[in-house]
Amino acid sequence: MDILHHVLSAVAAVAAFGITVAIIEKLSHKLMPAPSDLRALCKDKVLMKASSKGDATARATLKRAIDAMGFKHKGVIVLGWTLGAVVGSSVGALLNEPFAPRIALLVAAFNAFGVWFVGRMLPHPRWMSTCGYLLPWAAAVMTAFAWTGCFT
Repeated sequence: MDILHHVLSAVAAVAAFGITVAIIEKLSHKLMPAPSDLRALCKDKVLMKASSKGDATARATLKRAIDAMGFKHKGVIVLGWTLGAVVGSSVGALLNEPFAPRIALLVAAFNAFGVWFVGRMLPHPRWMSTCGYLLPWAAAVMTAFAWTGCFT
């Protein structure tokens, strides 16, 4: 029964992370729509598949379109990844306090996988990928420690 509790709390934390990121990204795209040429490129399945396989021409085309987006568009996405890690870690800590740091690391690992996976298709700027890896790790671990009372 104890293992089931650990597994379910970890699954709930990762799900909370994913839902939070999806909501924030959806809201950011509604409030600040991406340029129409980028939206058209992202719907081109052949181009996206070629980019994920490392085709230099496809990646350069997508990179030019992404570079045309403003800093605030990219910053809100990184903020969404970080807030998702905080929410996921909080859910994990509330459901299973003794395992909160481990669940936080799992949430951060899922975020890192997502940044890497999406980065294979859509070439993000280096600062965005770096922040996407580091900020959620720090936020998730600090949230778990805050919930478990390690800072007091």
